[in-house]
Amino acid sequence: MKSQFVVSGILFLLIAMVLSGCSGNSDDQQSPFVNISINVNSEGDIGLSSSAHIKTPVGTYPISDSNNVSMLRALSDKKILVVQVNDQATVYPLDDETFFKVRFEKEGDIYSQEKLQYESDGDIILELKSVLPKIEMPVEPEKKVVFDYVSLAGVWSGEYTCAQGKTSLNLEISVDDEKNLRGIFTFFAHPDNPGVPSGSYEMAGKYDPLTGRILLEGTNWIDRPGEFTMVSLNGEVHSDNTISGAVISIQRTCKTFFVAKNE
Repeated sequence: MKSQFVVSGILFLLIAMVLSGCSGNSDDQQSPFVNISINVNSEGDIGLSSSAHIKTPVGTYPISDSNNVSMLRALSDKKILVVQVNDQATVYPLDDETFFKVRFEKEGDIYSQEKLQYESDGDIILELKSVLPKIEMPVEPEKKVVFDYVSLAGVWSGEYTCAQGKTSLNLEISVDDEKNLRGIFTFFAHPDNPGVPSGSYEMAGKYDPLTGRILLEGTNWIDRPGEFTMVSLNGEVHSDNTISGAVISIQRTCKTFFVAKNE
């Protein structure tokens, strides 16, 4: 009987030792991943913080059909982190022996996360897009039609002002069968500001004939000079064949526009 008690006591002690060894403090256990936090300010500058030593970026590159993220990855024989903001990508080298976990720290409603992808070879791709500010268009149903859709179609010429200064503008507007607006925004040097390069891009938007309000947003580049960014137009169509209003940009450096319809 005594030997039974001894054996039982030894078993109880062994079980207690095993359990105490398995229930260590979780705070002492290190995660197999190294966290990387990324944020982007209103100017599009990337901020990156991590407990690991992340080297300065390899570089920032324009993204297009002929120079995409896959091509950037193919050029590197090491693991990389690619942070794409709109049509530019910044590449960071990563330690081949370390596993990383990326988190986008959203600040306001300027940028949204479109994609976070961990590739099988260790590369990480984070894609961010600009978010245009929401525009509340007033509705005044009591007004008569200011300008019909048919009369809205055509070429409008004038000027607008952004960070580069006063710039000449040709705005070609068309209307589809569902009364959606399509446009081509062409800008070029103004006589008072001859140093501005030329460029153009497509636009899409809406028009309210009861209020005369018009909203056009840039969609796709046709001819992009340097690092120029697309803008949106929030304005009003007037009965004297003119349109005027505010120019909206992500950088918030633009002011107003004015165009008159070409006869």
